[in-house]
Amino acid sequence: MKKRHIGAIGLAASLFFAAAAWATPGAMTKETLTVGTESTFPPFEFRAPDGSPQGYDIDLIESIGTKLGKKIEWVDMAFDGLLPAVMTHKIDLIAACMSATPARRKKIAFTGVTNHSDSAFFVLPGHEKAAAADFAGMTIATQLGTIQDAYAHTIPNAVVKNYQKSDDCLREVLFGRADAALLDGPVGYKYCQAKDFAGKIAVCAVTNVATESKGSAFGAAKDDPELLAAVDKALEEMKQSGEFQALRDKWDLDDWKKNVK
Repeated sequence: MKKRHIGAIGLAASLFFAAAAWATPGAMTKETLTVGTESTFPPFEFRAPDGSPQGYDIDLIESIGTKLGKKIEWVDMAFDGLLPAVMTHKIDLIAACMSATPARRKKIAFTGVTNHSDSAFFVLPGHEKAAAADFAGMTIATQLGTIQDAYAHTIPNAVVKNYQKSDDCLREVLFGRADAALLDGPVGYKYCQAKDFAGKIAVCAVTNVATESKGSAFGAAKDDPELLAAVDKALEEMKQSGEFQALRDKWDLDDWKKNVK
């Protein structure tokens, strides 16, 4: 019996050390945090003329990195690839205006809310509608994997077409291949000011599609609570100091609806 007992202890110890050897070190042990984004989502994340990332989420993460004493390495990828990437530790954080929905919370952990914005429909001028229900039976373009994509599928008899990028959705409207694009409001409005779409796309039917979440947040792997706590602490410091609101003002996240007729 004694030999069996010792053998059991030895087996348990072997399993423990094997598990420890395979465990992924927490991101806070590294000098550089790898952050995944999808850089066609202005004003939250997009590319400057020199190719560098910029936007509201970018500024937030860079400031958080400074507070944590970490360098930031940005990794650009398709939006629907972000969840698998953080779950498999290919990236440490997601900063892509991702809504913290219950379905996503089953897979990853989220920080406190970093933004809440309404969505809107983007159409050809003269084709504006008053409400989301008015788009029943129409063809609607959305970005794949977004809450706008999920919401569009609830509109009766709507034909939903998915694309990887928000501006691709607007082009479908411009070329007459979709009746409307359903996008995050500030994002679609920002694109409407760009030369490709200025004066050619109208915004209407402002809609709250984030019915299952309080807003967007940064995402991290569930098995890295230390990183999540550190980022949340830095975010709270920014909110208390006024830096958080200053960045919202810088990127005009709250006033875009004033320009919607």
